[in-house]
Amino acid sequence: MKSYNSPLAKKQMFYVKAGVALNKIHFYNANYSQFGDYRRFKTGEALDLGYSRYIKDTKFYWAAELGLTTRGCYYDLGEIYFSDMVEDIKISGCYHYVIHHGIKVAPVIFGYRFMLPHDIAIDLRLGGYFTYYYYGKSYQNYSFDYERPTITWNAKSGDDNYDPYFKMQRKYNAGFETGIAFWYKRFCFDFTYNVGFVSYDRKVLVPADMSFEDFDDALYNNPGSLDWKVYNKNYNYNIQFKLGIAF
Repeated sequence: MKSYNSPLAKKQMFYVKAGVALNKIHFYNANYSQFGDYRRFKTGEALDLGYSRYIKDTKFYWAAELGLTTRGCYYDLGEIYFSDMVEDIKISGCYHYVIHHGIKVAPVIFGYRFMLPHDIAIDLRLGGYFTYYYYGKSYQNYSFDYERPTITWNAKSGDDNYDPYFKMQRKYNAGFETGIAFWYKRFCFDFTYNVGFVSYDRKVLVPADMSFEDFDDALYNNPGSLDWKVYNKNYNYNIQFKLGIAF
């Protein structure tokens, strides 16, 4: 039987869920035949502050959430060989990751709670969300052979060498999420899967009629004057594991 003070028995409740997200980005129409496609998951934070209310006298409910989320991925390119016209060079230990941190709003979520004995419930839901990404970071590592040094490139939004790209990448997103939560009294373990449908990764090429010096000047001083395009559609998704408590 449900205890009288259980939040699951109330008409409405507030809750907090926090945990980790496994992020990945899927590129469509991209040609990775040269190096292979070695994208892996990149971890990030997941936080939701939510409110839910039962619809009439049923266990169907609607909910709304505000929280923090991430998008990104991790590339492991393995070993790469190329020639610099003097010798063949092998680059090993090549990896690159990008991670963006954002604010998520999920204004409409619908779900159903299957109430079981002993204050246990199983919660299924489906909804949509919007995000705005306010901070980004990119990291690259390359280890050369022939006693060449390891090269690392560590940058974040606000740095000169990454900020133009972050400014011109789409910082908004929208998509859907679905999930299942296992409740015991006021505590839960939550599994969430969400997908964003806005291609964020816009790139810019050096125009044929522009010198590299002029391109660099425009890139760092007026990036909006260049022609940024989505050359390959790229959609992000993440899998979240969270612990929660209801009030």
